[in-house]
Amino acid sequence: MGGLIYAVLLSVPFYYLWNYFAPIYFRAIPPQYRHLPFLHCAGLFVLIAIVNMVISSSRRD
Repeated sequence: MGGLIYAVLLSVPFYYLWNYFAPIYFRAIPPQYRHLPFLHCAGLFVLIAIVNMVISSSRRD
C-alpha cells in the first residue's frame, strides 16, 4: 500500500514538470501528449507500482 501512495506522490512533480517542459521541448509529439491531465500521470505511476509489486512478489516465491 505504501508503494501506491509513494507513486501518487511521485506523480505530482512529474505532472508539473511534464506540463511545463513538454510544450517547450517536445513540439514534435501530438498536442494531446503535451498536456497530460493529473489523473493520467497518477494512474501511470500507480500502474507501474502495481506491476512492480506483482513482478517482485512472483520472484520471491
